[in-house]
Amino acid sequence: MASPASQFAHSVKPVPAGEIRSYDFETDVLVVGFGCAGAAAALEASDAGGSVTILERASGPGGSSALSGGEIYLGSGTPVQAACGFTDTARDMAEYFIGALGPVLRCAGWLPDRWASRPSPGT
Repeated sequence: MASPASQFAHSVKPVPAGEIRSYDFETDVLVVGFGCAGAAAALEASDAGGSVTILERASGPGGSSALSGGEIYLGSGTPVQAACGFTDTARDMAEYFIGALGPVLRCAGWLPDRWASRPSPGT
């Protein structure tokens, strides 16, 4: 008979929770994916005193945020930007992404002209 720890060692099939005799590990918060959102969730849970376990399928942190060059652009003409005196459009945002991430966007099949022609959120 297999030991409890190796009972499902070679299985990739889902196992009903009632069939599991024991657990090897317990955690308060399980974070699946260590990109920007996963990292933020893990930090907040840890700061709140929780024990945190992070699962990431890649060889390191970053997720799609790392693949995109870590670029975050919160714009394209939002009402908040306008209230703060910033002029921005969807085309400005598309041009920024093309300049910052050109090769990544082309590999991903991104269509900047179609995307940049969208109206800005505040219009």
